[in-house]
Amino acid sequence: MKEDIKEDLLIRYILEEADAKERSQVEAWLQGNDEHTKRFEQTKFLLDESKRLAQSSPLTEQEAWEKFKVKRADSKQVPVRRLDGYTRWLQAAAAVLVIAVGSWAVWYYNRTQPAQWITLKAYEKVINDTLADGSVIQLNKHSKISYAGRTVRLNGEAFFKVVHNAAKPFKVYTHDVTITDIGTAFNVKSAGGKVEVIVESGVVSVSRKTNSVLLKQKQMVLVDPGSTPLQAEGNNDLLYQYYRTDEFIADHTPLSRFVKVLNEAYGANIQIKGNSLAELPITGTYKRESLDKILQVVFLTTPEIHRVDKGNTIILTR
Repeated sequence: MKEDIKEDLLIRYILEEADAKERSQVEAWLQGNDEHTKRFEQTKFLLDESKRLAQSSPLTEQEAWEKFKVKRADSKQVPVRRLDGYTRWLQAAAAVLVIAVGSWAVWYYNRTQPAQWITLKAYEKVINDTLADGSVIQLNKHSKISYAGRTVRLNGEAFFKVVHNAAKPFKVYTHDVTITDIGTAFNVKSAGGKVEVIVESGVVSVSRKTNSVLLKQKQMVLVDPGSTPLQAEGNNDLLYQYYRTDEFIADHTPLSRFVKVLNEAYGANIQIKGNSLAELPITGTYKRESLDKILQVVFLTTPEIHRVDKGNTIILTR
């Protein structure tokens, strides 16, 4: 049985104040345990609500503190009785929400990060979030965003379906690249210093320093530290959708591209032997099942590909 996590460590982890060793401890505690995941989500919900109420409270810090002391004193007069699990959860939630309007909550959240920014991190699962303006963000696992209004900072990969507002442009910042919505849905991937932007519908503007390019539907741009000027390219590749649709859709896609996405999705190490094999076109729709099942289907439809296993490495050869 995994050792339980103390509440203060869990809070530090959520607020990104835990060190590397503590983060590893919490992530190991979360792994494959639904009860731990539920507790994590409840704690995060309470912290988010505390922050929201602390920001919106009309009371001064002194007034809030005095009000909290009165409520705390009143609560001591309530008779103690046996509580079921759900009632305990409601009582805990109510207690945290009362504390949220106290001066300690105002001080704590102002200290940890600017009040207007909200941070969202995806660990082992894709996260969906809807912003106040109705725009939708789907965050790939091992990715992170911070947003305030219609301004987003991204580290990793996310898909944006934006509600257009000409008076308030929707902007995504990653590395030194700025993506500005002009009414659209688009995917942004930031990894290894490179930024890939693919437009699914509408138009976006991508800029880096003094260079910029407009992308339309089924166009993309790949920005790396040395790329100048920015250049739009055609894109019929739908593999970027895999983390949203749970399908790998290949349409005359080079095997090298297909393998790259499989490696990213499964944390695998598939290698291709030979340049001619790397350019072999793959076509088909593959459900996101186990990696072995997907490869089995590929081998059945493309019999010239053979598999050789060497430890944790899968080598594809003719």
